[in-house]
Amino acid sequence: MEYTVNHYPEKHRFEVVEDGLTAYVEYRLRGDALDIIHTIVPKTWKGVGLRRLLLKQLINTQRNRGCALWLPVPMRLCG
Repeated sequence: MEYTVNHYPEKHRFEVVEDGLTAYVEYRLRGDALDIIHTIVPKTWKGVGLRRLLLKQLINTQRNRGCALWLPVPMRLCG
């Protein structure tokens, strides 16, 4: 299945909405740095690659704007 990712800069979120469900990644910009706050994916969508799709879209969009990626220590340790 192909999903459409929408960017809502005013909410600092990238979202996929389908069948009444929403998956999203929320972020914060700190100057030129991108701070990923969290990702939420409904249980019924686990394992289909939505987290990866959302993060990829977020990172690519912000890198194109010249932002550096900042990951908190737990995320760096988890890969």
